[in-house]
Amino acid sequence: MAATAQNFILNPSFELPVVGAGSYQVFATGQTIGAGWVVDSSAIAVDVLDKGYVSGGVTWAPPTHGDQYLYLGDSASAATIRQDVSLAAGGPYRLTFDLANFLSFNGTSAKTTVNVVDLGDSSSVVGGGQDFTRPAGAGYASQELDFTVPHAGNYRVLVSNADGFGSNVDNFVLVAVPEPSAYAILAGAGVLGFAALRRLRRA
Repeated sequence: MAATAQNFILNPSFELPVVGAGSYQVFATGQTIGAGWVVDSSAIAVDVLDKGYVSGGVTWAPPTHGDQYLYLGDSASAATIRQDVSLAAGGPYRLTFDLANFLSFNGTSAKTTVNVVDLGDSSSVVGGGQDFTRPAGAGYASQELDFTVPHAGNYRVLVSNADGFGSNVDNFVLVAVPEPSAYAILAGAGVLGFAALRRLRRA
């Protein structure tokens, strides 16, 4: 089910624009990152990097999906990107993404804050910004945030670096998660289908 579910996030792995082998591109406030993502604020750096990019004294964690990833913020300065999505009422919805710190170079944690805001009344549907952290030297690990929405409409996904020396993010996925009852229905349909197939084979 998860493999075929619709991902509401555009440009989930920052593969657009193509920055070129071993290169990177810096984005300023108000600019769109390829498609979907918009730089909401950029104190220092919002950079899309190619997997082959190298910098003296720094070991970057390679991307988990595709050839590019995003470096968000720098030198303990906040930076935020956003993407607006249209969701149906209820859910539940699950937002996952991969978060990493530098594999070398700094001794601070990487903290990323995620919020989902109802554009109708500016209220958070996740109880305010939720923090996700990776310690110094830690590679990518998947992060998860589950939520529901009170009504059908437009919602804004906000992703910020919170402190430390910026964070590396990749592979954002936002999908509707079937309720347990839906799984039971699907499982039941599978059993019935299997039984019907056995009867056809016997015939």
